[in-house]
Amino acid sequence: MARDDEVGYRRPPLHTRFKRGQSGNPKGRPRKRLDLIAEILAELSQSVTMTINGRRKKVTKFRALVQSTLADALKGEWHARELLFKHAAGSGGGAEGEDAALAPEDDEIIQGFLARLGGQRSGEGGGGGKPQ
Repeated sequence: MARDDEVGYRRPPLHTRFKRGQSGNPKGRPRKRLDLIAEILAELSQSVTMTINGRRKKVTKFRALVQSTLADALKGEWHARELLFKHAAGSGGGAEGEDAALAPEDDEIIQGFLARLGGQRSGEGGGGGKPQ
């Protein structure tokens, strides 16, 4: 006859066994963590209230970020301009429903601007020269 305090296969010592009525995993399975990109996208999809042309409007954080970057670029902020021009050059810059390809003349203008911008940032020269 087997005793209750016998230790062996499928019979752990009494002091290590789960107590009656107590879960073996009281906290449960940990929640799944989103990756960084998913976290950022989730945050950017939330709404904020923004004043546009004197009116308060509810927009996503992403839209607010784009509008504030564009406003900074129009004020003369070089980093904002560089960001917008690089993105426009990389994506075609067209709106939905339009042909996404840039005209060769537009591409030359953007590349010349970026070349001059790179020269100004490193202190190599002014912005009045011809693109190369």
